[in-house]
Parts: sequence; C-alpha cells; structure tokens
Amino acid sequence: MEAVVDEVEECMALGYDEFHFYDDLFNITASKIINFCDEVEKRGLKFTWDFRGRVNSVTKESLIRAKKAGLRMISFGVETGSDEGLKILKKGTNVAKIEQVFNWCREVGILSVADYIIGFPFEKTENDIRKNLDFLIKLDPDYAQIGILMLLPNTPLYDEGIQKGMVKRGYWEEFAERPYPEFEISHWTEHHDLKTLTKLQEEGYRKFYFRLRYVFRSVVQTRTPYEFLTKAKGVFRLLGT
Repeated sequence: MEAVVDEVEECMALGYDEFHFYDDLFNITASKIINFCDEVEKRGLKFTWDFRGRVNSVTKESLIRAKKAGLRMISFGVETGSDEGLKILKKGTNVAKIEQVFNWCREVGILSVADYIIGFPFEKTENDIRKNLDFLIKLDPDYAQIGILMLLPNTPLYDEGIQKGMVKRGYWEEFAERPYPEFEISHWTEHHDLKTLTKLQEEGYRKFYFRLRYVFRSVVQTRTPYEFLTKAKGVFRLLGT
C-alpha cells in the first residue's frame, strides 16, 4: 500500500484533501486496510477518503482503524437480500454478515452505501424483487443505489442470456467495430420486461428515501447549503419519475 499512499501524498501536495478509491479489491483482506492506515498514520497525513468495499472481508477492527485514519464512507456491493441469491452470485457472504457490517459502520461512525441490483434470473416474480428490496429497507444504510441488472460480456449471465435468446451473439463485438448511438445494453427479460423493472426500481427508491425516519436523519445530518440543495434536487427527481 506504500505506492498508493505515495500517490495520495503527491495529490495532497497539489491541494487535494479528499480521495475515493474505486478499486473493488481495496479491502480484499482486512489486513490490507490496516496496512494502508498504518502507512497513512506513519506519515502523519490528514485527509478524507471513501472506498468501494467487500462485505465478506470486513472486521470491526479494520473499520475502527480506518475511521481514525480519516475514512468517511464505504460503498458496499450488497446486490441482493437473500442467502439464496448471495450464494448464486458467489458473493462469499450471507445476510447475517451484511447486517453485522452495516451495524458496525453505524457504531464506528462511518457512512454506508448499499449498491443493489434488481432483475436477476432468480427474481421470477415482482414479489421476489419487492422482498429483496425489503431487506434493503431493513438494512437502513445511509444511502442506497438500485440498479437494473445489465448483461455484460465475459460474464456467466451474459452467456446464459445468449443461450436463452435475450442477447444476440456478437452483439457487443458488432458495437465495438461500428459504434452507433442507438446501442442499448441488454437486461434479463425472461421474467420481467425493462418497463416493469424500471417501475420496481423507482418504487424501491421512493420506499427507501421517503421514510420519515430516513428523512429526519438526513435533515439532521445536512451540514452545508450545497448538501441541502443536492438532496433537494434528488427529492424532486424522485417525485418527477
């Protein structure tokens, strides 16, 4: 992690004091985070940072150390809210571990983001999707992002999509050779069309962000006029969908 901190130090010399690490393997082990914090503290650096993290490798000790070293927020790829779904996706974790990690974040004072996806093959009914979204509400992170599953090349689901006729073989290769503005990413439409998935996505956002408990907490945590305006824009966007 010394090389990473070297780059941070170079950027700080240019006047930057906030950093977001987009490396999906940034906390592949708890010791990697602790080593990063050791290096930051050894150099006496003071900056704010966020990262995209994995739930299955988090320990409370690593969170405490990271908070002390300036960590503000972690974005976790939760994806879905059932042990069955997590097993199918090979996430290497379970619902109990996810709940524990988000509770630790609250206890330590680290903001949490739950990245969620709907439209998986195992979500065969609208009720399946709503049930998974209910777990997101129960988890109660500080922020939630709900995406619709995209079938991307070099993934098992993409290959399955080709076999089931939801993706044309060579679709992305054709686009790479001759890009065109009308290109659309494919979704898993065996059980739900894109219109239905979009409706459920909007429903999930409203259900999460319009809870009285969440609204009150969000207002209390707002610190600057810019932050207030950003949140207000988000509200109007949701109301307009």
